[in-house]
Amino acid sequence: MKEEGRSRYTGVTHYTSSAYDAVERVMIASRPDFIQINYSIISRETEKRLLSLATGWGIGVIANRPFEPSGLFHDLHGRHIPAWT
Repeated sequence: MKEEGRSRYTGVTHYTSSAYDAVERVMIASRPDFIQINYSIISRETEKRLLSLATGWGIGVIANRPFEPSGLFHDLHGRHIPAWT
């Protein structure tokens, strides 16, 4: 579709780290314009291989679930947050 001019960008997405082997294979085989993967302060598996691969090839990254389905906000409820934040 991209070669035919019907699509400007191509991408790959998944929401679990168990699929990162498949995402990595697609990245290597077809070099998409972007990937969308879960990434947060808690879910950091993507740092080990997908982020460096994306950076090396200029593939954009969309962070999916950066707040762990609001779990990070729930954990902070009622806590004092420093003024600098």
